[in-house]
Order: sequence, then C-alpha cells, then structure tokens
Amino acid sequence: MTQKIDKSASPLDAIRAALARTELDWEPQEVGEQVVGFVAAIEYMATKNGETPRIALDTEDGTRVWVWCGRTRLRKQLARNKVQPGDALGVRFEGNKTAASGNTYFDYRVDVYRVGERVPGEMFRDADDDDLLPGAKQASSEAEAIWSDDAEPDF
Repeated sequence: MTQKIDKSASPLDAIRAALARTELDWEPQEVGEQVVGFVAAIEYMATKNGETPRIALDTEDGTRVWVWCGRTRLRKQLARNKVQPGDALGVRFEGNKTAASGNTYFDYRVDVYRVGERVPGEMFRDADDDDLLPGAKQASSEAEAIWSDDAEPDF
C-alpha cells in the first residue's frame, strides 16, 4: 500500500515507522463500540461477496484500524458523507435494528469532520449506489448480454 511519506524524515525511516505500526480490523461486537481517527486510505477489496470497501483510520495512539464497510447501512452513510483521505471520522456500532418491513440490519452512527475540498476520485463510493456510479447497472446488463451463451459474436 502506498504511504504518504513524512518529508522531514528519510524515506527509509518513514517505511520503518509504517512497518512498526500496529494494524487491526475493527469488528464491533457490543452496542456502543466505536473507532475514531483520521482517514489514511480507502481501498476496494475483491471478496467472495464482490467488491467490499474498507477504510484505514489512523487513531490517536498510532494504531491503524481497518473498518470493513460490507454492511449496507455503513456504506450508505460513508458515501453520503463523501468521506475521503484526510478527514476525521468516527464510527459507532448501534447494534441490530428492525426496520418497519420486519427486516433486521446492523446500524451504525457515522460522524465526519471534513478536511479540504471533496475530490471525486478520492471520495468513498458505494458500488451499489447508482447515483455515484451512473450507468453501472446498464453496463453490467450489456456485458451480460455480450457474454451470454445465446449472443452471437460480433466479429
């Protein structure tokens, strides 16, 4: 992963510091568990369930905490808040909730202190959100049609 290098230190010292840093995944179990830090990176990882975003938060004690954003409610809030690297971010687990439809979901509270102008290519995006990825569903349908068994080759 690419790191921003502290120009006051040598590049090798910066890399040593990055390698010495403690990293962990945030996996809340109890209502009220939270993580707070500065967004260091946003990555989109290929998983068995498709693309799953994760955010690296650098906390006050120097730990890098990875927040996996596979839960719909969390992804939607991060996308709506246009989170990007450099922002201060807090996420609190609110527990399991029941919607009016009777469906249950994991709920989160997200608070963001924006730092700097929003940069479209750096903002958190939700691959399920058509507004953030215009034409994504149409392109997917076209690709399926091209590669289906019934489609005639176009050459």
